[in-house]
Amino acid sequence: MNTVSILSDADIKKARADNPKLRERDLATNLGISEARLIHAFQGESARRLRADVDAIISGLSGVGEVMALTRNACAVHEKTGPYENARLGGHVAVVLGAHIDLRILRSHWVHAFAVEKKVGDSTLSSIQIFDAHGDAVHKVFTRQHTDMAGWSDLVDALAADAPHGPINAAPRTAPQPPRLGEDDIAKLRADWAAMTDMHQVAGLLRGSGLSKGALIRHLAPQFASRLMDDAIESLLRIAANESLPIMVFVRNPGCLQVHSGPISALKKVGPWFNVMDPGFHLHLRTDKIASVWAVRKPSADGAVMSIEAFADDGSPIIMINGVSADDDQTGSEWRILVEGLPRMHFNRSDR
Repeated sequence: MNTVSILSDADIKKARADNPKLRERDLATNLGISEARLIHAFQGESARRLRADVDAIISGLSGVGEVMALTRNACAVHEKTGPYENARLGGHVAVVLGAHIDLRILRSHWVHAFAVEKKVGDSTLSSIQIFDAHGDAVHKVFTRQHTDMAGWSDLVDALAADAPHGPINAAPRTAPQPPRLGEDDIAKLRADWAAMTDMHQVAGLLRGSGLSKGALIRHLAPQFASRLMDDAIESLLRIAANESLPIMVFVRNPGCLQVHSGPISALKKVGPWFNVMDPGFHLHLRTDKIASVWAVRKPSADGAVMSIEAFADDGSPIIMINGVSADDDQTGSEWRILVEGLPRMHFNRSDR
């Protein structure tokens, strides 16, 4: 959030009552507050403050069975249903590598947490919601029909013990000033990219350059990146569904990356939202917010990996799609054919 609000809890509750169907994120934006501040106003009623302890939350979730994991950014929402399994905790990045839920968690961005109870018709929807220092949602976990609710309650009670008190001090988000790169800087960036042996080294190049991901990719064109038509993501998803081609769908924010691996099938366009509505996986994508799409070639020790990546107008990532790694050459060939068939835009230096 870019503004600091002086709204009282009573003001926020009245706004909630006056707009019962508006989603929390949208209501918070309309009020000029963070989503975490909105939730905090209902503490002691529908919300309960928790410790934003990554290891305690993830290890506790592994004992409650099926849940729905939700990670989003401003333009894409990624939902996966299943258990939290095969967690690797500790260190700067925590990992969940389950067959259904696949996450990379940057623990420094898990700052505020709440347990939330929301009435939906005749039922109550329970969730654990985590927010960053700016009060923006990082990750949310929702109960489902087969969730062990006794285990869920025990987890919430444990996380509520020694939870922080007092107001939510959400730091205003400021837009970073992008560095100005000369030709020598760009040449070095391309050389460092060409020397990569692992896709995970991209994060280090981003930190070192100070660029947004979108800006970095533009500087790699045309050798390592090709600009695609803005509707390329929708075209890719439709082709993958029609061909039953397994893909990897990544949605991230600063504190969490969530991945779907496998085929997709049920697609639906509703207004500006393009949706995947498969059992166990939902994707909601604001295609009208996509400012650029790129086919990106990432060198690695095992051969180059081709990704399709979409960015917002500020260069922040919206969605990334890869082919699924497989032992058979046919799956890899089908992914390469799909990527090569996506329509390109003509590259010129102004694209940088």
